[in-house]
Amino acid sequence: MKSVSGKDYQYDEKVLTRYFIDEGWTERSAIELARGMIERGSYLPDHEHTKYLKLERERLREKS
Repeated sequence: MKSVSGKDYQYDEKVLTRYFIDEGWTERSAIELARGMIERGSYLPDHEHTKYLKLERERLREKS
């Protein structure tokens, strides 16, 4: 599941969880998926990684 754009990328668990929820997963499943991906060092495919980055930028703006 590694992607060129995501290689060596450190996912934020909260943003990755939000990504999975937005994709239609239940909250519990989204949390488990996010944690599992982070623990295994897995990456989203390029087109999905782009969606994740958009959510991450939105989250950073909200914090500012």
